Amino acid sequence: MAYYIKYKGEFLGRDGTAWQVELLEEADAPFGEAGTLTFEADEPLLLEWEERGKEETVQGCMATLRLESPGDRTYEGLYSVEPCRVRMDVRREGLLYWQGTLDTEFYEEPYERASLYPVSLKFSDFGVLGRLKYDLAGMQDLQAILDYCLRRAGLELATDQTLISTSFPGDSAPLRL
Repeated sequence: MAYYIKYKGEFLGRDGTAWQVELLEEADAPFGEAGTLTFEADEPLLLEWEERGKEETVQGCMATLRLESPGDRTYEGLYSVEPCRVRMDVRREGLLYWQGTLDTEFYEEPYERASLYPVSLKFSDFGVLGRLKYDLAGMQDLQAILDYCLRRAGLELATDQTLISTSFPGDSAPLRL
């Protein structure tokens, strides 16, 4: 299975920066034409990074997407799936800026009116890994573990090894993960 775009939308940041948001769902085939996302005016997207020390290499991030639901339970299908089946790709000026999967435990929908009401969707990059069983066995190199974690978290990201500077004495080639 692969991820296919289910909803997409664009908005401008306060500084005029163009942001694009795509909600993708893991499926056997494309969904057809993607639905349009209508964003809440004040803070359509909020990215919150965890406070971490400089020596910690992974800094998780939560994203809150605030939408206007065009009808009753429009986005119900997003939160009634297994973890990591719905992913959000955020692009800033066309370049991938952030990626994470929907945390279905935090879906909220007010029932004060039948349409045009605010909906908050919460996404996490690595947060789901705390609830999934680690099932790798045997000796693994760091690259295999990293690829495994990215795959289990539903993220389709490549690792950039250009900043690795550790090498053995007398060898100028950096160590591989």
